[in-house]
Amino acid sequence: MGSSAGRRGAEEAGAGWRFLRLQMKQWAASLALGLALAMCPLQGGAMNKGPQDAGTGRSGLPYAGDRTFATLDEYLAYLEYLSTADRPHYRRVSPELYELVPGTPLAQPLEKRFFSRQELLEKYGFDH
Repeated sequence: MGSSAGRRGAEEAGAGWRFLRLQMKQWAASLALGLALAMCPLQGGAMNKGPQDAGTGRSGLPYAGDRTFATLDEYLAYLEYLSTADRPHYRRVSPELYELVPGTPLAQPLEKRFFSRQELLEKYGFDH
């Protein structure tokens, strides 16, 4: 009788350690993702132009922070990148048609879901 109680206690203690290890792995993965997202603006490329290029593109766009984009395609690529962090983005359905994909499953229903390329150019103020 005493040995079964001792075995059960050892099993519960083992389960507690397994749970703790799992929690630590999840915490480490969350930390790694957070660091990767935090470092993203520090990387170069067309999506993160410096002050010398500030007048050559479109700035002040939703979810873009202080970034400047020369073309609609650059901005849409950036939104797609942000979609990994539950941000809305546009999915290309055909060369001239895009679908607005909400960032989270809990997002409010969309009034308009499909946009032509021309509508997006006008909405975000791009020439091409």
